[in-house]
Amino acid sequence: MKRILAFAVMSVALCAGLAGCMGDAPLIPVAPQQLPTATLSLQLPGAAPARRLQAIDLTNKVRITIDAAELKAPIVRDVDVSSGNAAVTLQDIPVGDMRVFTVDYLDAEGKGPIGVTFAAYKDIIVGTNRLALSDVSTVYSQVYLIWLKGLTQGGTVMPDPIVIESVVDDTLRAFNVPSPRLLNTQALAVALAEGKVTTKNLPTPKAEWVQKAGSVMVGVVDTPTGLPVEFRVDDLISAPVLSSRGEPVLLGPIAPREAPYKLVVRPLGNDLGPDLQPTTFDLAVSQDKPLQ
Repeated sequence: MKRILAFAVMSVALCAGLAGCMGDAPLIPVAPQQLPTATLSLQLPGAAPARRLQAIDLTNKVRITIDAAELKAPIVRDVDVSSGNAAVTLQDIPVGDMRVFTVDYLDAEGKGPIGVTFAAYKDIIVGTNRLALSDVSTVYSQVYLIWLKGLTQGGTVMPDPIVIESVVDDTLRAFNVPSPRLLNTQALAVALAEGKVTTKNLPTPKAEWVQKAGSVMVGVVDTPTGLPVEFRVDDLISAPVLSSRGEPVLLGPIAPREAPYKLVVRPLGNDLGPDLQPTTFDLAVSQDKPLQ
């Protein structure tokens, strides 16, 4: 800032000393005003004892992305978290409406995501704000982001967040969905864009708003007699399945998605050799062709 002001003052002085400099005195550019900031206490879902993340090995490193329509670029922060802490405190969060917070768990080295993502949105006001992440809040924000990225270009009006949450909640209850992750967020966003929707005029939940979960038969061969094997997928829904001798077992339900899941096969036992270490495979589960 000191360099900019010094340059502006020098330019004015130089202009005044030139014969060809005419007209009003030049305007000194005013620095853009920054948004006031606040503090956010972000509740992480993996820290709660009651959370059923059976198939996930959560690390102590997360990447938090803060986005909003008026922000020129998303704010990204990598944070070290402890499994014993239930919340992360973030300072200097720009205040404003509908801040979207996305949390990606990173690998142990903090280099990249492991496929576990949570999200939520919240209006941030001056002071201390609190926000809890969950599977439901993730679905809310997914519908909202789909709307922002594509549907608003058609001139439709963004519904009140209460409308999004009401439609999601009503769909979960109507179809007794075992996990919010099985909701088709794209279909929900399109349905909300079809007309003016208010809390007094909510659309009736439809079966096509719920994705068909997939299941897969998995097993291994040439496993030593009596050695159990654990199969698990990083999908936040299905629980790990234990096979007593590596014989085929049914793993699921698994929520469809574009990116492949990681299927981890882990033999259980003491003093296992290099040939019996955990192995990871890609597992694709699509909505068009759910596994049976």
